Amino acid sequence: MTNPAPVPLADHARSVPCDGGGALGHPRVFLELDKDGKVCCPYCSRRYAMDAEGRIVEVTA
Repeated sequence: MTNPAPVPLADHARSVPCDGGGALGHPRVFLELDKDGKVCCPYCSRRYAMDAEGRIVEVTA
């Protein structure tokens, strides 16, 4: 099984919003990427990373 193509959340930004998704999410927070271009939400553990084109995508694998 292959992973679907990543959906860009932002272009060339250093932060990403996360609300947990859905009706049972969490308060919207803005997460700053670390020096490696990655961040993990402390509420829901969703992971985000910057891809080679500078877009922030949700990491699903």
